[in-house]
Amino acid sequence: MTYTRRNVWLLGATWADPILWYARGVKAMQARALNQLTSWKFFAAIHGLDSGLWQQLGYLSASDPMPSKTVQATYWNQCQHGSWYFLPWHRGYLLAVEAILRAEIVKLGGPADWALPYWNYFKSGENTLPPAFASAAWPDGKDDNPLYIPQRYGPNNDGNVFVPLSQVNERALGDARFIGQSGGGSPGFGGVQTKFSHAGTIHGGIETQPHDWVHGLVGGSDTGSGLPGLMSDPDTAALDPVFWLHHGNIDRLWTVWRLNPASHIDPGVSAWLKGPATGGGRAFTLPKPDGSAWTYTPSQMETLATLGYTYDDLAPPAAAPITRLQQLGFAAAGAPSATGR
Repeated sequence: MTYTRRNVWLLGATWADPILWYARGVKAMQARALNQLTSWKFFAAIHGLDSGLWQQLGYLSASDPMPSKTVQATYWNQCQHGSWYFLPWHRGYLLAVEAILRAEIVKLGGPADWALPYWNYFKSGENTLPPAFASAAWPDGKDDNPLYIPQRYGPNNDGNVFVPLSQVNERALGDARFIGQSGGGSPGFGGVQTKFSHAGTIHGGIETQPHDWVHGLVGGSDTGSGLPGLMSDPDTAALDPVFWLHHGNIDRLWTVWRLNPASHIDPGVSAWLKGPATGGGRAFTLPKPDGSAWTYTPSQMETLATLGYTYDDLAPPAAAPITRLQQLGFAAAGAPSATGR
């Protein structure tokens, strides 16, 4: 079976079946304790966990059962940023959470071919937050919609969440090289060569724009407390259900880059293909739906067909206008983040 990820804005209704089932799957994962490998919080901590910030934002308490230190060292604080591993690591991360959500959806009587939607905020009229994420209510009026979270403040920090089209672009798709230069010049489409890199400072082209910028524009910050929106900090971002739709779009753009033109190729060197574990670094390891460990390498993440999924739209976009941009949120190299970190 080939799973097809579809544009959330083209599903036909605010609560089209793929979104309704996504919400039900998220709810099932959220019901599990932090120390359960297939829980929502555990998966968010895989991307990054700042205990103090989680506590301030209300996502961690003294009563939360913690996994063992061995489990934490294997799974948590693993996301790759400022690294040529940014794209393949996040592709595996999406596949892992999608598999768990699909397993929950099937248990609830949902479709076995469910796939995670993506948010293509570059299309006019589709750059606002998908409506199912903007209301605390389910379609039946029950007021505990798991897709809604209050810690989204938007580009003006006023709770109006959208992506200003003048502040994002797809120019990275024009970069001819995947690997960039750490000593200056283009950071490349996919980033600079690194070892395991949880918080690298030189972000590749696609990681900088649109990835970083959309994180900051959506998350914003609370002007009262000064705390960031969840999407504005990598150590809280994956707690927000819209994170996964944003990363679906970034993942889609990697394939768009590879297809247009065909001369765009991923790194062919062993250090990238085999991942950081071959040099003595951490392996990329994520939980499967049954809680067992799945370890993967970048070479296994390159081709959608071998991974069993695709996207409904892989056409190259029209050329994006060059605009002067203001950095927000997830920081590119040299720019402050919403939290000043």
